[in-house]
Amino acid sequence: EIARHLYEIYLKDEENSPDPELMIAVHGYNSGRSSVRDWYKNIFKYINQHDTAIPRQGNQVFIGYRWPSENIELQRLGQALKALPPLPRDLMFSGFIGAFILLVLEVTRWDKTLAGLLLVPLLTLVLGLSTIIITLVLLRMVVYFRDRYRAQNFGVLDLVELLRQIDRALVNLKAADIQRQNPDDERSYEEAAKFWQQTHRKVKLSFLGHSMGGFVVTNVVRILSDVFDSRSISNQPPADVGSVFRLERLILTSPDIPILTIVSSRANFLSSSLRRFAESYLFSSEGDLALRVASATANYFTFPSSSEEMGYRLGNVALKSTYEDPRD
Repeated sequence: EIARHLYEIYLKDEENSPDPELMIAVHGYNSGRSSVRDWYKNIFKYINQHDTAIPRQGNQVFIGYRWPSENIELQRLGQALKALPPLPRDLMFSGFIGAFILLVLEVTRWDKTLAGLLLVPLLTLVLGLSTIIITLVLLRMVVYFRDRYRAQNFGVLDLVELLRQIDRALVNLKAADIQRQNPDDERSYEEAAKFWQQTHRKVKLSFLGHSMGGFVVTNVVRILSDVFDSRSISNQPPADVGSVFRLERLILTSPDIPILTIVSSRANFLSSSLRRFAESYLFSSEGDLALRVASATANYFTFPSSSEEMGYRLGNVALKSTYEDPRD
C-alpha cells in the first residue's frame, strides 16, 4: 500500500510534479504503543490541518514507525523477578533473610557474642551480593538497556527490511506496467529495475529520529549505505540507495547517541552517512537533563569514555558562543 501511494505520486505529471517523498518518524526510549500512536497522530493532524506548504505539494507519504519499546511500569516488577535466573534469585532472597537476621542480632545484642561475631561478616557478604542483584532488577525495570537491545536488534533490522520491501514493491509496480504494455515481455522485472536505477526522478527518503530513535535511524542509514561502493571513496558519495530511493533529509531531535559522532579526527559511524543526505538537521539542548543525567549515567559502564564530557550524548551538544558585548 505504501509503495502504491508513492508510485501513484510518481505517475503524475513528471515535468511539473515534485518527486515522491517517504518520510519516516522514529520514536525514542520508554515509549509504549498508545503514546507512540498519539504522537504520530498529532504530527499527521498538524501537517494536514495547520501546515499550508506540505499538503499543497501532495508528494509525501508519512510513516510513523514503531519499534518494540517498553514503558517504565511498576507492574513489571513481577515479570523481572520471574525472569531472574535461579542463582541470583536465591542470592537476593538470601540477602533479605540475612538482613532480617542482622536486625534481630542487633536488637537482641547477640552480635556481641562469639556466634554473632561469626555470623555478621557472612550475612553482610550475602546482603552485599543481594544488593547487586537488586540493582540489576532495578536496571531491568528502567528498561533502558532492554530498549537499546530491541532498538538495535529489532528496530533497525525491521526498518531496513521494510525499506527493502518497499523498494521491491515499487520495482514490481513498474514491472506490472511494462507487462501490461508488452504482454510477451519476459524480462519486465529486469527492465523495471533498470528504469528505476537510470531515471533522474527517485523516491526521496527522509528520516526524523527522536532520542533513541536517532540511534535507530543512523544505524539504518549505515546499513543502507554501501561502504564498498567505489563512489563512496570520495567525500561526496551518491545519495541513491537501492533501486528507487534517494536520501533527502536527516532530522535528529535530542538524539541519544554518543557526542563522539561529530568528532572529525577519526572515522565515526555518522559522518559517512551525513554526506549522503541533501539536508541534515540536529536539534539539541545543552539543558536536556534526561540525556545529560539519565542517559549519560546509564551508559557510564558501557560506553568507553575517558572523561565526563566524552560520555555526553549528541542531544546535549551546544555551540560555543563567540559573541562579545561591544560595551565591554
